[in-house]
Amino acid sequence: MKMTLFSILLAGSVFGWVACVSKSQNSTMPPSGAHSDSCSTHLEHHYEVYLPERTKKCSELPLLVVIDPHGQGKKALATFKMAADRYQLMVVASNTLRNNYPDFITAMDELIGDVKKKYPVGEALYLAGFSGGARMALAYAGRHPVQGTWVSGALADIDQLQQIHSPVVVLDGMADFNFIEAAQYIFQPASAPGNLFIEFTQMEHTWPDSMQITNTLGYLVLRSAKGKCKPSAKWVKTYCQNQEQQIASSQSSENFLQAALVARNMARIPEFNKQMDYLRLQQSIEQDASFKSELNQLQESIRFELNIRKEYSRALQRENITWWQPEIDTLKKRTDESRDPYHRLALQRIKGFLGILSYTLCNQCIQLENYSDLERLLPIYEYLEPRNPDMFYFKACLAWEKGQEKAAVAALQQSVENGFCDWQRMTAEFPQKLLQQLPDSRREL
Repeated sequence: MKMTLFSILLAGSVFGWVACVSKSQNSTMPPSGAHSDSCSTHLEHHYEVYLPERTKKCSELPLLVVIDPHGQGKKALATFKMAADRYQLMVVASNTLRNNYPDFITAMDELIGDVKKKYPVGEALYLAGFSGGARMALAYAGRHPVQGTWVSGALADIDQLQQIHSPVVVLDGMADFNFIEAAQYIFQPASAPGNLFIEFTQMEHTWPDSMQITNTLGYLVLRSAKGKCKPSAKWVKTYCQNQEQQIASSQSSENFLQAALVARNMARIPEFNKQMDYLRLQQSIEQDASFKSELNQLQESIRFELNIRKEYSRALQRENITWWQPEIDTLKKRTDESRDPYHRLALQRIKGFLGILSYTLCNQCIQLENYSDLERLLPIYEYLEPRNPDMFYFKACLAWEKGQEKAAVAALQQSVENGFCDWQRMTAEFPQKLLQQLPDSRREL
């Protein structure tokens, strides 16, 4: 039987209504709830708004700006509503900012300035982002004063983090192909930037759920909240109790790494240490042999992952679907059958890495008009991620280049149905006569 490389190596909106005008023109509080808005100086910059229920004494809310890598503001806003209600935050999420957006710093200045003119927000500014949105949020925080930044799915390098003069909370999935960016700071915490707070989930490359976001956002908001909107001492006490329960639950399920990370983060916030000696709890967990064993397993899984990545990166540059199909099948089979949780997570990260590398190489082929390599790569990409919207988009590009108009339209329709929403790119790379053949519900162009 033919051995695969894996087996051998086994021995990563449309402008909406807005009822609010400038603060100087309107002394009443804007209504609570969600709606759409657009920057007054740039009407094409659309964003989503959520105002929580609040009392009259809480007249100026802290502002949280959320960035989704695909410009899906409504989706991003929905995941932060729970946090907004709990911590009394106003949340805005851009429908315009997305991966590769030119001069996003200026666009963020524009968005924040527009919100401050129209809505009851104070000086406190928080940022949040996922994947490419995380990178934008971190870059902005390195150049502007903010109270804190919450990110998931990506992290800046140590030099960039040291330029940020406020806390950075990272909530990363251990099955995320970008997991290593945060994991490196776990093994030598003394060398990590002093403003970094890290927690992990078991998730792949996707937004965490609302509860996880709300819980970790507490590190930022509860430590620095000031003024009339500051959460009560009772809520701080409740938060600490919930964190203690999370630590105990993690320990009982033998997830000592997560227990240690929560204790480590709590120990660094003086307000929380009034409730309990978290530093002592952290030290107790980290001195346990089970914690040290878990760290060793994680470290070995990362070494294994990096070796596989290196070989797969080379193979993706030259091999076709005939070589890759059994390789991918083996990867999936090993993932399903693995009983070692850290090894299984490494296998999931490797598959995710192959997906993002396939995207990168296909995108390069489009930019360089290298359609022969694109034709070789697309079957691999499709076998890896058969419902990926970018894969369908690249299929449309190839079909159009080959003069296959019907196939191009069909692929574009599948791309949009699966979540592709970069209309600016689509209109730049395809003629209007082709885009007009898409169903009316898909032509938001």
